[in-house]
Amino acid sequence: MLNLIQINFFKRFITAILGVIILLFLIKIGSVPFFLLIMIISIFLLYEYFSLISKMKIQCYKFLCLSFLVFMQIFFFLQNDSSKFNNLNISSNIFTIILTLFSIFILSFPILFSFFHKNSDIKLIFLSIISNIFGVFYIGWMFSHLILIREFYGKELTYTLFFIIWVMDTFAYIFGSKFGKTKFTKISPNKSIEGALAGLISAIFSSIILHNFIFKINSFSIINSIVIGFLIGIFAQVGDIFESLIKRISGEKDSGMFLPGHGGFLDRFDSIIFSAPIYFYFLVILKTIK
Repeated sequence: MLNLIQINFFKRFITAILGVIILLFLIKIGSVPFFLLIMIISIFLLYEYFSLISKMKIQCYKFLCLSFLVFMQIFFFLQNDSSKFNNLNISSNIFTIILTLFSIFILSFPILFSFFHKNSDIKLIFLSIISNIFGVFYIGWMFSHLILIREFYGKELTYTLFFIIWVMDTFAYIFGSKFGKTKFTKISPNKSIEGALAGLISAIFSSIILHNFIFKINSFSIINSIVIGFLIGIFAQVGDIFESLIKRISGEKDSGMFLPGHGGFLDRFDSIIFSAPIYFYFLVILKTIK
């Protein structure tokens, strides 16, 4: 008979293998299938975010925010003309107008609530609105950069981002578990400086190997690989700690239970959320100065 630890490991292993196969396959295909995958994951991410902040007594405007997230990602996907991205310009007049109207609309909620619900706590309403807007941009805007990376820079660089983060997470966990003695932050007590440094170093080395020797990206020199490896190694771990902060404040251990043995989608993609925009804009800058 398998004990509980073996069963959990088996669930974790099967979930990881299936997830990686599906992800790599859809990255290879790209286009609509990869876009739909990112949209589906984003919906789960935002749902988990709402579940966490609702534990803080924060009102969630789920339908409104999910609708805008879907609109935002459709806009990202439809930017299939790379000339629109010259000089780091990744917005159009239509998107800017709708984004502004959305912000004005949702920021008007405190006034509407104060008018119709005179006994409501205005401070709590305002906090709820800010938290909802933040959720849309935290996930909808930042995570959507994966769509841009795949559409504008191809499958190899999309693979590279995921591989760097997977290698970094693996080395950070192994070294942190075995040699970690110095606590890194109170937000996430299990993380250590030793593990964080191992993750950072492994991100740099994996960036060099992937960019310069495996995929042989022409625009990447060794220096470029070191710089982006360093940035990903930093911001991926910041993303991980930030998600731990949300869980800690809400009193939850995992962001959800959708992925057997892994917790929730936020637990698995928190590093990507922060590092995808960094990687994309680094690629844009390289293309601009080339």
